[in-house]
Amino acid sequence: MGLAILLEISMSVFDVFKPKWQNSNPAKRLEAIAELGADNQDVLERIALSDDEASVRAAAVKKLTLIASLLKISKDDADADVKRLAKNRYLEEVVKKLKSAAEPSAEDLSYLNDLKDTHFAEDLLKGVNTSETVRAELVKICDKQSVLAMAAIRDLNDDIAMAAARKVTSDSLLQDIAKSSRQPEVRKAASERL
Repeated sequence: MGLAILLEISMSVFDVFKPKWQNSNPAKRLEAIAELGADNQDVLERIALSDDEASVRAAAVKKLTLIASLLKISKDDADADVKRLAKNRYLEEVVKKLKSAAEPSAEDLSYLNDLKDTHFAEDLLKGVNTSETVRAELVKICDKQSVLAMAAIRDLNDDIAMAAARKVTSDSLLQDIAKSSRQPEVRKAASERL
């Protein structure tokens, strides 16, 4: 009993000299994360990758914006909830990057396979700020019929709309495209396939 009290006292003495995010008390570490700003990505990354408590790692993941680290955590974390949260944050950050990039790099385009057939792909295809390169690549790799139909109907680029329409196999979606596509050639091509 006496040894446990002595250990607790020594831990709290050492905590005085550490940054708050390294405190032995998980509640104090959570407070520290809440106080950290977006400019503290290096600290958030360290916490998200190495803290012993899943709740503390999850709190850090929520504020982390480093795409490579979020991807690593989504694959390697021991806690399923932290993995799921990291995967979602990874996809959110990828979408944010792809929406903001005028012309995406090869690395940016490599993220698209993780997005295909998700609501994130749909967001990018709807996005007025999404580059034509990203939209064209998404249409190439996407198999989700509703996403392809939406691109065939809404895209302002006739080549992208046509490529999407060619991949649609559902008669009801082809009817929607034939009736509603912004591109006359896409409407015609969809009508001919019915």
